[in-house]
Amino acid sequence: MVDWYIDENAGGANNGTSAANAWLSYNSADGNGSINPGDTVYIDKDHDELLASTQSFDMGGSNELPVRVISVDMADSNSYATGARIGSSSAEFRIVGASAYFGVTLVSSNNEIIVCYDSQESQTFEDCRLEVGSAAGDTLTFRQDRAVVNFINSTLVLADGMIDDTVGDPYGTIVNFYGCDIQANGNYELIQNIKMGMRMDFISCSLTGFTTIVENFGEPCAKVAIRDCSLNSNINLEGFAYGIGNEILLERSTSATDGATPGLVELRNYHGTVQESLTDYRTGGANNSEQANEHSWLMGSNSVTNKFFSPLKTPMCTRWIDSGTSNLTFHFASTGTLKNDEFWIELFSPDEETISTTQGEYQTNRPADIQTTPTNLTTDATSTWNGAGVTTQQEISFTITPDQAGPIRFRGCLGIPTYSGYFDPKVEVS
Repeated sequence: MVDWYIDENAGGANNGTSAANAWLSYNSADGNGSINPGDTVYIDKDHDELLASTQSFDMGGSNELPVRVISVDMADSNSYATGARIGSSSAEFRIVGASAYFGVTLVSSNNEIIVCYDSQESQTFEDCRLEVGSAAGDTLTFRQDRAVVNFINSTLVLADGMIDDTVGDPYGTIVNFYGCDIQANGNYELIQNIKMGMRMDFISCSLTGFTTIVENFGEPCAKVAIRDCSLNSNINLEGFAYGIGNEILLERSTSATDGATPGLVELRNYHGTVQESLTDYRTGGANNSEQANEHSWLMGSNSVTNKFFSPLKTPMCTRWIDSGTSNLTFHFASTGTLKNDEFWIELFSPDEETISTTQGEYQTNRPADIQTTPTNLTTDATSTWNGAGVTTQQEISFTITPDQAGPIRFRGCLGIPTYSGYFDPKVEVS
């Protein structure tokens, strides 16, 4: 594996083989046949080069051995130092090939930055800065399918959000943002038009200046998760209706959004909305220990919800269970008596070794098939529920006997269209 160098102030042979002989332009490294998977390209921190017309930066790495591109201070023994700046002053800037960037600023002054330019690439941008465009239509775009792109502790300044509907088909591409500062250079949506099967996760990020998180779920099975993020106030979660399999999950945001309470959980998808309620809850039930909020999950289904084929499901909950026998009780409340094909629990518990190949247990109280006659859920005669939305209290119980201690995972499922009810995400164990 070989080290290569780019420095516009170098005065040597311009062949990239050392700091003294560094390439004077990043164009010399683009698509250079000498750079191989696993190599490292060092760019001096004072290198500032924006070229006219469409530009590509193709490092030729592989997913197993990406090429690393690192901003350094060549005058200080190539010590890590942010500041190197490359890109286009007037057109697209394309990031091609499996690669990992550290401390580099990537710029398209008046157009788009296009990452994962080829199919099934892996790209990482850590401690970087992306400056994307200056007007509507200038987006950060993910061009190809089945790629994985990670942004870590980076700053993104976006003129018109992400994903231009007219460029590329990033079907199944996964994009992760960790600890990033994402800013709108104008009042635009964060994501213009998410594509089929895409997954975009924002974790511990700051999102400022945007009017909408997702402008359009134009295709099915795309998901967006926003966890522990700071959002500007009154931002809309979505612009248009969801398609089949589409979902936005909002967890612990620090500012208000349309209809969502700061700091709590909200899930919106094709089947309806699940959001934490601070007004209707079970005494002694779920409590957000960080904010001391007693709460339940308000489940509001829409007209496409169906008993067997497309229920509204809560996010998955987890609790640790000891080995041996445990009795689990789940609580649900609404304005009417529900049957077990209208609300049910899906429960995943540790291995009970009923057969030699068992890897865990799955249980549900839902009828075994669509022809089985449903029965009323058990009346909950002991709980005290608070709030005006509760008139009928019901419960669901399971007994498990895991061979070893481990986590159980569970979620509530509502199969009635256009209905609201409250699920307590705290399971009682005895």
